[in-house]
Amino acid sequence: MQTLAGSDDDKPSYLRFAGAGLELAGAMFVPATIGYLIDSHFMWQTPWGFLIGGILGFSAGMYNFIRLANKLNQ
Repeated sequence: MQTLAGSDDDKPSYLRFAGAGLELAGAMFVPATIGYLIDSHFMWQTPWGFLIGGILGFSAGMYNFIRLANKLNQ
């Protein structure tokens, strides 16, 4: 994929993995935050929205991270 700074192949591998780590953190943060807001809105005493959002975000983030790691190792 071509960006303004050049292609992804021009970047050192540690920068690509650092970006992937930030993407993983973001993929976990957004659904967990949405789940927390749902819990707060309905005034639920148990954090099920937060937990479900965190698990779904972690699963999606790990899928993307593993896919990127496989791509970089080929």
